[in-house]
Amino acid sequence: MKKKLSKVLGVVLAGTMILGTMAGCGTEEVTNSESAATENSAESLGAEVGEITYPLDTDEKLTIAVNNFKAITAVSKDYSATPFAEAWAEQTGVELEFICVENDSAMNLMFADGNLPDIVIWTPYNYAGGPAAAVADGIIEPITREELEKYAPDYVKVLDEGHPDLNRTYKTDDGEYFGFGQIPASLELRNSSGMIARGDWLKEWGMEVPDTLEELEAYLEKCKEKDTVLYPLMSSHINSLSLAGYLTSPFGLVTVNEYQIDGKVHLGYAEPEYKDYLAWLISLVERGLMDTSFTTFDNAVYGGAAGLFYGAVGGGIGTYMSYAEDPASGLGDFETVGIPTITDKDGVAHCGNAFISKPAGGRVSWITPQCDNKELAMKFLNYGYTEAGKLLFNFGVEGESYTINEEGKPVYTEWITNNPDGLSMQYAMAQYNRAAVGGGPMVQTDEYARQYFWRPQQQDAVEQWNKNNGYLYTMPIYTVADENTAAYAKIKSDIETYVAESRVKFITGEMSLDDFDTVYIQTLKDMGIDEYLEIVQEACDRFYAR
Repeated sequence: MKKKLSKVLGVVLAGTMILGTMAGCGTEEVTNSESAATENSAESLGAEVGEITYPLDTDEKLTIAVNNFKAITAVSKDYSATPFAEAWAEQTGVELEFICVENDSAMNLMFADGNLPDIVIWTPYNYAGGPAAAVADGIIEPITREELEKYAPDYVKVLDEGHPDLNRTYKTDDGEYFGFGQIPASLELRNSSGMIARGDWLKEWGMEVPDTLEELEAYLEKCKEKDTVLYPLMSSHINSLSLAGYLTSPFGLVTVNEYQIDGKVHLGYAEPEYKDYLAWLISLVERGLMDTSFTTFDNAVYGGAAGLFYGAVGGGIGTYMSYAEDPASGLGDFETVGIPTITDKDGVAHCGNAFISKPAGGRVSWITPQCDNKELAMKFLNYGYTEAGKLLFNFGVEGESYTINEEGKPVYTEWITNNPDGLSMQYAMAQYNRAAVGGGPMVQTDEYARQYFWRPQQQDAVEQWNKNNGYLYTMPIYTVADENTAAYAKIKSDIETYVAESRVKFITGEMSLDDFDTVYIQTLKDMGIDEYLEIVQEACDRFYAR
């Protein structure tokens, strides 16, 4: 008997979906030999995958709890009404019932209530104590390697052939798997935000894209000379640039946050090089190359007031260029360009960008202990790692959201790229796939990214942002031991607040760098930074031992 969620949780229970035939998605079984000519097409979705053939032969239903994403529900009445959800059910042969959960608080209320669906798509690292605690508390049903190999062979293949830490990422310390990850196919997809400058100004001044400290400062000096520029380097973006490591690199500092070298954990804001970085920021203020307002100005970029800032490839560069391309904007030759990590004196680009340093995303699809058919759930979740499943999760429904070109590659239709109803590309995609919004048990493909980030400026930015050795400093997605969670949470909160406040005070002159060691570092020690490092190191050691 399937379990229902209590109505007092404030979650929206979507009605059972009607399974219909979608355009371009037949459900006849196709053998491996018959599918060879159409391996990139949705027509091959019945091809055998290991011991599994899709659509599955079942009359059972699975209930799935998912986050309520605005980009999805703003167009369709709920998750289950999207063409993606209907296609997911049809192509797998499983009747689905979606439960749209409004936010993290509602998700945790559902867990506390104990009345669980069959599958949850969420971030288990947001559960108190992480995935291991969710397993112990009866929220996640653990999966053995043998079970995965039998019922989810395509997922196993992705794990084994991916980043060396990928298998460890979805295991508990006991060696059991806790879910199906949202996995980017390459570094290109892990690093989708970074440092941005005005490309049209660089062209006007005959300057190359800067990648050394001297070249960057020369660009900022030129920005200062422009009448419109108020913020050569926007101070409100310093935190993001510091965390990502784009500006800390020339001082030999990977990031102001956590990173590891040969397995040893470091905290950038407590390293000696952090003092050198702060000294440089102070010198920028003294030379009028950075403001000290630390206030975000929405129109600073468009109005020509900002010279160097931080943003995403989609919501940043994509948004800026889309606005500039409208003749009514009056921006003329306005252009943004991605700036790579600034190199150190030896020409090395260090970087701790969170996107590039993680082998996978935080969203995980897991089976709960209340699922009556664990084997069916595993086979269902495996689908997103098959060739046909990759097409669905990244491109949607053939003939509607994408077609196959002469080279056998999927290409988005104009319904996605130039929506007749005026939907942005992100909102249009959200109706048909989960690559850009929502996520799920899937592999995000490079083909999706290249078409989503279709502008030359976006593609070039991703290339520039990946010019670093950030992969050397990867911090695992670790889980703190139960006995350390309280101390970890308190020390982390206290230290992060103090570090953020101190950074502003150092830059504005309220605190002197002469007090860096005697006051700042000593305060970190008094707050328990050594204990914090021990806790994180122990958690990372356990991760590497999996």
